[in-house]
Amino acid sequence: MNSPEPDTNNIVRKNGFQRPFEPLQAMTWLLLCSMIIVFYGLIIPQSGLAVQAALGVVYGVLVLISVWSGFVACATDPADDNVLQRMSDINGTTAAPTDNIYCRLCSTHVNRSSKHCRYCEKCVDGFDHHCKWLNNCIGKKNYRYFLILLSSTFSFTLLELALFVVNMVQYLVEHNTYAAKVERNYPSGTSPLALFVVNWIFIGLLLPVAGLLGQLFFFHAMLIHHGLTTYDYIIQEQARDRERNELAIKRNEERQRAKEIEATTNAIKDTEVAA
Repeated sequence: MNSPEPDTNNIVRKNGFQRPFEPLQAMTWLLLCSMIIVFYGLIIPQSGLAVQAALGVVYGVLVLISVWSGFVACATDPADDNVLQRMSDINGTTAAPTDNIYCRLCSTHVNRSSKHCRYCEKCVDGFDHHCKWLNNCIGKKNYRYFLILLSSTFSFTLLELALFVVNMVQYLVEHNTYAAKVERNYPSGTSPLALFVVNWIFIGLLLPVAGLLGQLFFFHAMLIHHGLTTYDYIIQEQARDRERNELAIKRNEERQRAKEIEATTNAIKDTEVAA
């Protein structure tokens, strides 16, 4: 069976909490912690108590959903059940064919929707992709949790980014009101200008994060609409690229033949004129 990307790792990994770990995985949790600290420590203190409570609850619920779904997606073993059965069978017998597909790397029959991942060294049922942010394969068993994670993370990132923008606008349009809020809600001596600059910095950091999450969110919405997985989409696009390349080669050959025919025809005409 084909693998999405080759790797030299021969250890069958159960989930995303098993070594080797991915740098992007650590970056994900570090970024999440940073965003939470910034939201509760920097953004909402600029609002009134009622707004602070409402925003804090909404943001907190979205973060909890994100952490829960991310943990489940990461901790789930998405392996094909036939692979799990073979690995747990002390007699060493393989599972009966389910859909007539045999994986020589897993040494067992697997479902037709399964693909072998060389990062995890196992066939994944309903394989979508290997997510380096979660350090785990995304397949039939954890795809719904991946979608919940993506949706909730995109939502609270947009919320945080929007509040940064609101604070920026208020500084520019209602500077005195903004300065009064800063004096009232932040430690003594906090400069409104310093907060303005910090807001700009975090907007610059959050924009690419929101852009990436948005692209992934709408990409998977498109996949669901068309009944595709990420793997199916990649294979489909590769086939289209091959077709386009073959068509371009064919057209170039046809143009070359046309030029040769034209050159031959002109040569014959020149010969007839000379005669």
